Amino acid sequence: MVYIKKQCVSYTSLVLLQPGSFSGGAAATSPGEGARRMLDLLKGEGTMTLPSTFFGELVAHMKGLDLPAYPSAATNGGVLQAFFVGHKEAVVPLLIDATLKTNLVENYSWTFRVTSELLAHAPLAHVICESQYWLPTQSSARSIEHETLFGPLLRLSCIPETTHDPQTGRPINPRHPVGQACFGECSRRSKEDVDMEVGNVRLFLQGAQSQMVDILKRALKDSWMQERVFQWIAAVLTHNAIRTKEGYQFGFLAMKSSSHGFLFNLLAVLLKLCKPFADPEHPKSLWHKIDATWLVSKHRLNLSEETKTCHENDKDNQEGGAAHSGGGTDEIVVSETFGTISEFFFLAVRTLHVLSLDRMVKDSIKISRELQTLNQHVYHSVDGGEEREQLEGELARTLERKLCFDVVMQDPNLIEDMLMLARLCGRFLLRQGDAPKDVLPLPDTPPAIFKATPEFVVECPVAILKTVAALAPPVLETLGRDSLDDFVAFLMAYASAPQYIKNPYLRGKLLEVMSLLIPKGKEQGFEFGGGNLATLFQEHAIAKKSLVSTLIQFYVDIEIMGREFDGGGTMFYSKFTYRHYMAELLMYVTKFEPYVTSLEQVQLYMIFICACWYTCTYNSCMYTTFTYLNSHMFLPMSTSVSVSVSVSVFVSVCAFIYIFRCL
Repeated sequence: MVYIKKQCVSYTSLVLLQPGSFSGGAAATSPGEGARRMLDLLKGEGTMTLPSTFFGELVAHMKGLDLPAYPSAATNGGVLQAFFVGHKEAVVPLLIDATLKTNLVENYSWTFRVTSELLAHAPLAHVICESQYWLPTQSSARSIEHETLFGPLLRLSCIPETTHDPQTGRPINPRHPVGQACFGECSRRSKEDVDMEVGNVRLFLQGAQSQMVDILKRALKDSWMQERVFQWIAAVLTHNAIRTKEGYQFGFLAMKSSSHGFLFNLLAVLLKLCKPFADPEHPKSLWHKIDATWLVSKHRLNLSEETKTCHENDKDNQEGGAAHSGGGTDEIVVSETFGTISEFFFLAVRTLHVLSLDRMVKDSIKISRELQTLNQHVYHSVDGGEEREQLEGELARTLERKLCFDVVMQDPNLIEDMLMLARLCGRFLLRQGDAPKDVLPLPDTPPAIFKATPEFVVECPVAILKTVAALAPPVLETLGRDSLDDFVAFLMAYASAPQYIKNPYLRGKLLEVMSLLIPKGKEQGFEFGGGNLATLFQEHAIAKKSLVSTLIQFYVDIEIMGREFDGGGTMFYSKFTYRHYMAELLMYVTKFEPYVTSLEQVQLYMIFICACWYTCTYNSCMYTTFTYLNSHMFLPMSTSVSVSVSVSVFVSVCAFIYIFRCL
């Protein structure tokens, strides 16, 4: 039997490598004939299937084979290299082309199965990873997505892309094949049918992501392959860094990056790889193995140009943040190697940043508003008219686009995994800031490693919580109390620490997220009466102690300090946005006695009231806050601000505030 098996392997390799010799005098076969037969055998469909160990023995046989018209076994991979990656009709490029022609609701499982089989055998995996079909020499974001082995697999999604006219640069919104196939007639179907269709497409998406996770887990078991996988992910993130720049969504910049669906799938896969160590309450505390010096090293990604949390000026930022702790000589000692836990965590955080989740949420909300507008226009149009027919067609296409977004962005599994990452990131940052057991107060001087931390790491939990609040508010209500306590501890620790977070706008985002934790009614999307949020502010010790003073301090800081960080000239407008969230917070928490007591003890309250009055001219929400505070007699009558204050006194008060803050 062993002899017969060896003969079968030998003759199979000859038929695949030299198909013309077995054509029986027929016309010459194409160079890719053998590769196509190999791909059909690996697909395992119909009667053409391979025994379980046959392919491994075939690869081992080909490795030492010398045949005419093929390189020798000692030259660049020999027959394996030529047959699997040697030309455009080799096995791997044919697999890539087939995957690109497949979409999410077709039979895509065989592409993952074949990819897994190719990488399961070390000699072949080495040949593939050293070829242009793993990572092209002159690579770009688009070439990695369309021309590498993993790219088309991660591209299986349903998020429609916004392309641009090559001549005018105007945006074009083409229909996605999955949307056309599954959601084309949804405007005429019942809500139950639409929800079922969304759920079905989401199952296909989750299946593709799970199969990709399985492939990576097998590949990561080999140390050599592990490094190649991390290099591939790092190349994707490096080439997509353009997505983090202002103006990315305009003109031709978007055409240079990977698709939204590709990056969402990469994020989902990395989040699943983070799961084993992401639970902060795990008895083994695996997350403590996260090595923060990964952010400073350049072995995987060069983050030296990223804005740091404690940057003082441009020079300090270019040097990668502070290299010393305070005025001492405690330099950061960068590790030479990093474990998979550090790799998974930081690659996931960077992917979230590159994806620009805030921008994706805005696109989804914009489509929802367009849908509401079109519904109103259809309702008021003449029944049976040409205009109504056009509006209904546009309504159907917009609904199709919205449902494609919902499949991905409202995936419960993705939301759960992102919240897991947000909690882990908050815990990690508190550890990096040497936060005491009670969290506050933080040490006066930030540790050197925290000074070198890029701002996007702090923005990670912020972006996730804002996304959940915007797209799935009921999820916040169902969060466990431990998770909510961790989120509030992180938000309060760094919102109240300007020596740790220099950028006041970043601290403003932290306070904005705090306002999103206020329980709301069904008209704002909440369904369970607030859940654990209903008692969060009443019971959280850190919030009761520091929230009011932090809000008032920030209210004043944003007026003066914001000018140092106003690169886009938008400070005048953005400060009112942050103050709006602050007003919501103050109006809510001052319903509870501990916050009223805290407010009366704040020394900067007089300055805050003056600043509130100044803002009233431009922001009606602040005016409401001011009158609300006065009506509740939080400020002693002897020091209250008269509404009839003259312009000259008002200017003097503003000047006093400015001088006081500058001292």
